[in-house]
Amino acid sequence: REVRALAELLEAPVSTTFQGKGGFPESHPLFLWPGFGAAAPPFAREVAASCALTLAVGCRFGEVGTASYGLEPPGPLVHVDIDPDALGRNYPADVAIAADARTFLRALLARLGGSKRGEDGDLRGRIRKGHEGVWASWMADVGKGRVTPSHLLRTAQRVFGPDTVFTTDSGNGTFLAMECLRLEQPGRFLAPVDYSCMGYAVPAAIGAKLARPDAPVVALAGDGAFLMTGLELLTAAKEGIGVVTLVLRDCELAQIAQFQATAMNRKTASRVHDYDVAGLASGLRIPSLALERDDEVEEVLSEALRLAAAGTPVLVDVAIDYSRKTFFTQGVVKANLHRLPLKDQIRFVGRALLRKLTG
Repeated sequence: REVRALAELLEAPVSTTFQGKGGFPESHPLFLWPGFGAAAPPFAREVAASCALTLAVGCRFGEVGTASYGLEPPGPLVHVDIDPDALGRNYPADVAIAADARTFLRALLARLGGSKRGEDGDLRGRIRKGHEGVWASWMADVGKGRVTPSHLLRTAQRVFGPDTVFTTDSGNGTFLAMECLRLEQPGRFLAPVDYSCMGYAVPAAIGAKLARPDAPVVALAGDGAFLMTGLELLTAAKEGIGVVTLVLRDCELAQIAQFQATAMNRKTASRVHDYDVAGLASGLRIPSLALERDDEVEEVLSEALRLAAAGTPVLVDVAIDYSRKTFFTQGVVKANLHRLPLKDQIRFVGRALLRKLTG
């Protein structure tokens, strides 16, 4: 509430970290993006660059959240965190304040008074058009073959409802969910952000369902990550824990493969051996569903919701289309390339171009 009140008082755009996703309602006209550096779309970078100051509350500017430190806070940085050791550690703060977030925000609101600046139609219009442009680009992929991630996640939110908790795994699932989901409250996005632990999604979903039994819980598990902890669904079956696990299947460690292909124009040791999701589900004695095309998404997810509501975990084998790179993937590659000396940048790009031309 305090973040929203401050944003509306100052008429300032709001960006969240990955772990802070949902802490500010993402339907709000001042919601910018989860991040605003190299890993954000152009409109978010442009809006952020036009700001005169950065107020960072309760964030650590970690490697993943900043897309390999590719984020540059505009203007002076005021950094507020309850842990004094976090202040200035990764980004130098012009003003560092060790404080509880709510205590600080309430004090700042009281100091500023209740007089609002008034709505900035130009700012809100730029943000709205930016989001509309991103979604139009994403949705242009629908119906071209396999399952389009943006369509899958947007439909999942509609089918499962606003109280749904989404858990993700290390890799593309996390970054796609971070970019595509639009959350209104905190605690709806659980991801292995700091340590990128593969195999997080399924156990996290089971834990989330135990903590919030009345809320739908959906795990977004990569096919490689599912091999690590997917058998935990046996516990869910025995205990009647109705979670839905979407196995995002492309037979590849997609995030690693995309980094490799973008930076080196080749992939190395990133394939995942094909396996039978329905066979695994049969062995676990839980239902499974196949989702192969965009026109099947709503029907399959609705059936998964129905089955899970009866207290059984459900596996959904999703033929995911990872052909479009996330903004995060593109931003990380750029951030790391640009910090190399010019000579190494030229060598790096030249090698990738040569491989592209020669195969």
